Amino acid sequence: MRPNTLAVGFWSIVLLTSTVSGQVRVRGQINGGSLSDLTALSVELVDSSRHAQADRAYVNASGVFELGSVANGLYEMRVMRQDGTVISREQIAVSPSLREIAVNLPEEPATQPGAGTVSVTQLQHKPSSKARKAFAASEKKSQKGDVAGAIDKLNEAIALDPEYMEAYNNLGCKLIATDRPEEAVQALQRAIDIDAHAPLAHANLAAALLALHRPAEAERAARTALDTGGALSTTRYLLGLSLIHQRKFTHEAVQSLRQAEDQYPAARLAAAAALERLGEVQAAKVELDGYLSSGVPERRVEVKAWLSRLK
Repeated sequence: MRPNTLAVGFWSIVLLTSTVSGQVRVRGQINGGSLSDLTALSVELVDSSRHAQADRAYVNASGVFELGSVANGLYEMRVMRQDGTVISREQIAVSPSLREIAVNLPEEPATQPGAGTVSVTQLQHKPSSKARKAFAASEKKSQKGDVAGAIDKLNEAIALDPEYMEAYNNLGCKLIATDRPEEAVQALQRAIDIDAHAPLAHANLAAALLALHRPAEAERAARTALDTGGALSTTRYLLGLSLIHQRKFTHEAVQSLRQAEDQYPAARLAAAAALERLGEVQAAKVELDGYLSSGVPERRVEVKAWLSRLK
């Protein structure tokens, strides 16, 4: 996974290009902004059609970054802090004709709506070059589907730099994905011990705790993620699920789930359950209809039966 990735299960984030083998190599320059340490930033491209990360690169002290070969297409380009907070995003079309795109940061990114803050820990700690190389190797293995190899490389990065918070965070994600939530909790707790203000580590911890059927603890972790600046739809989804799993069928749970529905259609099912318990049957039917309209193939027979019962 990328350096600050949220792992969530299906319970019920001046460009110069050159073409290589049908792909485009992307090099860029960060301009503007009020950050004194540009190495605290990274840049990622997200495929607009698949909503999947295409590549990610760190920014050097001069504001320069370079991404690997990227296929032609539409992407969202995000400039992110180490805690996963997006401080700039724009749509770009990658093609052989692309020549220059200036990445101009806002002057005061820390005060932008919904932005988090960069902790002193993250600003002060710079992973060693060997550790970052191992981290990058983990990313490549992950993109090839070699999860076991990615875990090995993350453990190597941690051995080289025991204070590498992002490596612990990604390790936790991989362990959740391989159905090892107990180990994931340990890795994510270590990430939080290193930096208690890393919202994505708290959010991933919530995901691991949900997998362990510990929803009360998951709720606390999700709320901490939100409090530390992780107001992402995934975090809202985790909060909503943690409430539902505690049978807290509240309007807060419904609101949290609704904020995640575009990214997680299954959030509609949890919201429908809460709304039905609240006696808001019509609103529950709207959620179920919305799930069926989303085109998700899973649970359609069950949902249609549920909707029929409500009608």
